[in-house]
Amino acid sequence: MVCAVNGHAIAGGMILALCGDYRVCARGDVKLGLTEVRVGVGYPAVAIGVVRAELDPASARVLALGAELVGPEAARELGVVDELREPDVVLERALEVAEAYAALPGAGYAGVKEQLRGETVQRLQAIVDKGDPLLSGWVGDDGSERAAAVLDRG
Repeated sequence: MVCAVNGHAIAGGMILALCGDYRVCARGDVKLGLTEVRVGVGYPAVAIGVVRAELDPASARVLALGAELVGPEAARELGVVDELREPDVVLERALEVAEAYAALPGAGYAGVKEQLRGETVQRLQAIVDKGDPLLSGWVGDDGSERAAAVLDRG
């Protein structure tokens, strides 16, 4: 999955972006952040699991505990996004990357993705199977089913 972040990615939107295999972000007046602590809510275990898996500990700490909104350049430095582009070409560039990834041998790509993310997906799936009390408040009553669908896609 290649993400085109062409606007703000805050809280759950940032978690969704972090699920991508590659993230292209617009330059300019775009804000990204994990702001849950600002409103006094915790993270569902699956959401914080994604943060831990995709960001180095220092970046995760800065974003989750600091709850600050950062611009695209800072997001790139923190490892949130892979590439910055002008807003009018973000989607085009994301599609180019997706086409390049799709041209790779599927079995090889899937195998390496399993090596990179398999343990994380298994750990998060176990959380979904047990039930996370914070999940329904974060995404609605059918949150477990939605989280399971995301995990199935890896």
